[in-house]
Amino acid sequence: MRARELRKHGLRIQLQEKSFEVLAALLEHPRELVTRQELQRRLWPDGVSVDFENNLNSAVNRLREALRDRARRPQYIETLHRRGYRFIAPVEQVQIPTLTLAVLPFGNLSRDPEQDFFGDAVADVLTTELGTVSTLRVISRQSVLHLKGTEKTVPEIARELGADAIVEGSVLRAGNRIRITAQLVQASPEQHLWAKTFDCDLADVLTVQGQVAHAIAGAVQLALTPAEVARLNRARPVDPEAHLAYLKGRHHMGRWSRESVEKALEYFHLALQRDPVHALAYAHAANCYALLGFWGHLPFRDAYQRAKESAQKAIALDGALSAAHWALGWATWLRD
Repeated sequence: MRARELRKHGLRIQLQEKSFEVLAALLEHPRELVTRQELQRRLWPDGVSVDFENNLNSAVNRLREALRDRARRPQYIETLHRRGYRFIAPVEQVQIPTLTLAVLPFGNLSRDPEQDFFGDAVADVLTTELGTVSTLRVISRQSVLHLKGTEKTVPEIARELGADAIVEGSVLRAGNRIRITAQLVQASPEQHLWAKTFDCDLADVLTVQGQVAHAIAGAVQLALTPAEVARLNRARPVDPEAHLAYLKGRHHMGRWSRESVEKALEYFHLALQRDPVHALAYAHAANCYALLGFWGHLPFRDAYQRAKESAQKAIALDGALSAAHWALGWATWLRD
């Protein structure tokens, strides 16, 4: 399903996209009716099919040809007249083993301790990017923060976190130039699987971090879906000053006090003044409002309404931001 391939005895059978979508929909509900209306919404979500009936019939017929199935004596796909279709053959779902990764805070190679936040931010973004890969389990940022600067060995860290592999590295910032060095280490037996250095302008740092996550997935030989590849490789230019303000906001958020969250909110507002389409700044500003409301430092209804509005703006800009969905869900649950 992930590779969007139909195989028989190991040989790939050619299948057009719409026919594969029909097969996927039927396999998700084996021995159950999948209506023509449900297939229409799935195959043509924007309603662009002018001749839906004929197009769906063609997709089903091509699928039957690939399966060497017959409509009158079906082995796989049963037609329920004017209603839809049902997959009637036995279906076994094979579970793909899930790899568990932990991304440690990245070291600061500059001599300025004020730049420590940048290494934490790189690790934070990598955790988020790798978390979008469905066959990866990525340990949360909060669970690894206490390991910053640790002298424990990789096997010791992996045992403590329950991880199969560790991502670690360093960051060097000189003006608006960034050098990110990352490596992937298998825990047991301990061995380096991959290492690479990336140089970029600060404006391209989010784009490059997506590429780092893609390279890590490749190093552990994970099959990415086309949607995952597109997400990790998408261009995401940012305003350098706005992004620095955002990173400082994330750094202060991690301290979990009223003063630090209020300071973080100031930095997120500064980032949005410089770059009004900075989705991450909207998402984490929403989290700040929600936290301040939950702790009682802002009027309850006002705080959650602001959290909802900020999260909705983030989702409108980037619908895949987990922080924005989390903030919107929490605010809606508690306020509404």
